[in-house]
Amino acid sequence: MQIPKDGIPDMEQIGELARVGLPQHYTLTSVRCSYGSDWPDFLPDDFEIVIEYQNHLDETLRGTMEDIEAYQRWAHALVQDIRGEWPPDSIRITFQERDRR
Repeated sequence: MQIPKDGIPDMEQIGELARVGLPQHYTLTSVRCSYGSDWPDFLPDDFEIVIEYQNHLDETLRGTMEDIEAYQRWAHALVQDIRGEWPPDSIRITFQERDRR
């Protein structure tokens, strides 16, 4: 399936969706779309939305059940919102946690 350029998700809109329900200990650092190898008038079928965030919890609190549940609530709701707007078979959604440097 080829996706016309106007069918590509708006990254600003995805960023707004990502801020809804964002756990207090997270900072959204980037929302971008990665495309396949080339895209003249249409995008190839392979592209993904990459959502980067930082987790500001102390190392000892990361990975606790509370941290995992906060991430799951946020990520699951965000994926559902994105998939509700754009065709599920045309998008991969990736979450990447970035180190605090």
